[in-house]
Amino acid sequence: MVAEYALSRKIFDLSNFYWSPTKKYNIRKRIIIPYFYNNKIVGYTARLAAKADDKRIPKYFQQCPTDFVYNLDNQSNYNRQYVIVTEGVLDAWMVDGVGTLGEITDPKVEIIKRLQKEIIVCPDRDKKGYALVDAAIRNKWWVSFPAWDRDIKDPAAAVERYGRLLTTYSIVQSKIRNADKIRVKWEIMLNERK
Repeated sequence: MVAEYALSRKIFDLSNFYWSPTKKYNIRKRIIIPYFYNNKIVGYTARLAAKADDKRIPKYFQQCPTDFVYNLDNQSNYNRQYVIVTEGVLDAWMVDGVGTLGEITDPKVEIIKRLQKEIIVCPDRDKKGYALVDAAIRNKWWVSFPAWDRDIKDPAAAVERYGRLLTTYSIVQSKIRNADKIRVKWEIMLNERK
């Protein structure tokens, strides 16, 4: 079931993911994504691969250091020009960016700034995504609003439909930096999704 879920999300290289038969926390029904820092595993997230019959079962179960930013090790290449910042781990993995694990804090902002690259935020297309947009405005980062179909809410879903290369290209090509333009685009995007 977990392998089928991964394939349905267009994750074809399963060598970066794990599975466990453990029943605790429904781990056996989850795809496990390890968190690396300095090439050592420091935590993980386990994403539920099936719809939960019980609303009390969380979609994600994770353990990681405080203020952890996912996928930092891959960003240190000297030739890398951009860092794409997403909310979710799968979003970051799909476009080889960094993930804020659903929330952006001041320590996470500082960690991302230390990468000294051109930072492009690609928020989820829901109200919760505004926290990341607001952090981008405050830090004068770029924000991307790619022209994806309205039913696509995040980079992982875009990769499922358009592929990794086109999705990443669309993020880089649709970046804007002006705070007023960002706010207007955000409002337009949310209204279109309604």
